[in-house]
Amino acid sequence: DTRLSPLVILIGICFLVYFLDGLIHSILGPLAPEMARDLGLSKAQLGPIFSANLIGQCIGLVTLPLLASRIGHHRVVLFSLLGLGIAQSATVLATGPVSLFWVRLLTGIFLGGCLPSCLAMVTGAAPRERRGFAIMVLFTGYGLGATMAGLLASAFLQAGGWRAAMVAA
Repeated sequence: DTRLSPLVILIGICFLVYFLDGLIHSILGPLAPEMARDLGLSKAQLGPIFSANLIGQCIGLVTLPLLASRIGHHRVVLFSLLGLGIAQSATVLATGPVSLFWVRLLTGIFLGGCLPSCLAMVTGAAPRERRGFAIMVLFTGYGLGATMAGLLASAFLQAGGWRAAMVAA
């Protein structure tokens, strides 16, 4: 039988969510100079924009998992990923520091909403003797995403700019 087990699929999907976490948090750094030029942002204005993702993630980490007891972890992840995709893509519509801040805050909220439910699902589904390994694979996604952020940003700065990189992410 060559089919993937449901556990492997679950870990793979949740790994990709953590990968997105690393990618989305880390991609702004290499794109910041071009974003600042394009939107006329000062260095001082970039600080709150960079923090918006993390502030949003803190909000999402606390609020969205509360829905899991009502609608389940799977639905929280699906809802959060849909919101994340829309908010991340909406970054290209930013016209200045205020709109960019709010769109990054929303991106963080939805991203933060995914993470605890992914961890809970993987922890609950993994057999006790493989649970540590499954969680390690999950958290490795963040580091790999952060690593890929630099490569993705570099590629898109040469072919499409920061807006294209935001949509690709």
